[in-house]
Amino acid sequence: MIEAATKQLAEDVLKDILSEVTAANYGATAQTLAVEAFNYKAVLKLREACSLTKMPITDRALVIDDAYYTNLLADEVVSRSFVLPVSQPGVVEGRLNRIAGFDVYPTTILPDNKEKLVGFAAHPSGLAIAMRYLVPVADYDEAGAVTNPDTGLTFGYLRYTETSSNRIFITVECLYGFKAAIAEGIRRIVKAA
Repeated sequence: MIEAATKQLAEDVLKDILSEVTAANYGATAQTLAVEAFNYKAVLKLREACSLTKMPITDRALVIDDAYYTNLLADEVVSRSFVLPVSQPGVVEGRLNRIAGFDVYPTTILPDNKEKLVGFAAHPSGLAIAMRYLVPVADYDEAGAVTNPDTGLTFGYLRYTETSSNRIFITVECLYGFKAAIAEGIRRIVKAA
């Protein structure tokens, strides 16, 4: 139950942060595409759009709706990269970690911000995010910061035991803030009408 609640908190935090990825903050879209049109060539065009705005080549990421990611996996150029020699045992899982200079992150939690956002190319300079752990004033059985090494998300963990009722209370909290930073650091992809 704690794990599910913590995952939900992380999703809620990410949705809130990603709500900043709007036309007002980052300008015109880099691409407007239907799911079926998102393929390797579309990723190359997105790469070109990033370069035209002088987005640094290092540390680029592609955050994309899972349906678009799935269509990308079906692209002939991409799918050939999953072919292993027949002599290797085991099951092959189609997973795309990098493509055309982007680290790839499929997601199902892009915000419904009425802008039809289905993904974006990003550089860390595009969005400023701050997180911190507040040391609690009250006494707890256990308290501390927990940071996810993959995402950098930092949460506070508090555990308190109520001995009179033999109950344990656990709280997970997240103190954070965010703001659009360098507009050229994010290039948006929206769904075709």
